[in-house]
Amino acid sequence: HEKYRDLKSRKNIAEVRVNEIRQKIDRKNVEITTLRDKLDSVDKGKEELNNYIKLFFHREDLIIDVTDDKYFVLKRNGKIATHLSDGEKTAIAFSHFMVMLKSLKDEGKLKDYIVFIDDPISSLDANHIAQVYSLINSFFFEKGLDTSQPEKNCLCSQQLFISTHNFEFYSFINKATLVKV
Repeated sequence: HEKYRDLKSRKNIAEVRVNEIRQKIDRKNVEITTLRDKLDSVDKGKEELNNYIKLFFHREDLIIDVTDDKYFVLKRNGKIATHLSDGEKTAIAFSHFMVMLKSLKDEGKLKDYIVFIDDPISSLDANHIAQVYSLINSFFFEKGLDTSQPEKNCLCSQQLFISTHNFEFYSFINKATLVKV
């Protein structure tokens, strides 16, 4: 009898310990998954930012890289970029904004947001004005959102406001089929 109780007690203690270890393993697996998702998110963000930057500049000397501690750093020809022009700053900031919006769009949440874009072409040259308009138009207006009219272009956010002081950009926006100025 004594030996049986001793074995049963040791078995119960072992089962409790096994459950504690399983819980630790489960917590570590959740932590690993969270860290992997963060790494994937940072890397995906880097790729998205670099795609937009390449779209603006039509060159690959200016890129976003990720540091070991998972921060973004801007590089020109492999070295940390300094002395950016106002146009480069505007294009990079707008690219970052578009990546954030794309993330909301991919999650199906952009339709719940009112988007305000304040003069997205300031400090950009004339070549980029049409490009920014085209990017905004193709990003915010999609076919197939209205199931009753699948060929109709529809706004994919709740509302879109765009301000500008540039008459050429205003003309592009004013001619857009769905944008009401």
